[in-house]
Amino acid sequence: MKEVLRFLNPTGVRIVALTFGGHPANLGMCAYLGAKLYKDNLVFQHPVDGKNVFIILDICHCAKLIRNTLAKKYVLYNDMNRLIKWE
Repeated sequence: MKEVLRFLNPTGVRIVALTFGGHPANLGMCAYLGAKLYKDNLVFQHPVDGKNVFIILDICHCAKLIRNTLAKKYVLYNDMNRLIKWE
């Protein structure tokens, strides 16, 4: 991502935010870029011009990841106490 940001900077393209799901690789990339993904610090500094680049987590994608994890662990039941199956 640093290389992409460095490559695009001279073209005049301004990256103001990155949006993605909560995959550990994405979160690791953010940590590498200097963001702290807690509290109000969902931002890192652009490696060339130092301006803020904001991180926007795709909450719909994150909700699906949570749902799928719960389904895989067989912990989702409906109101009649029947296991919810995602088949």
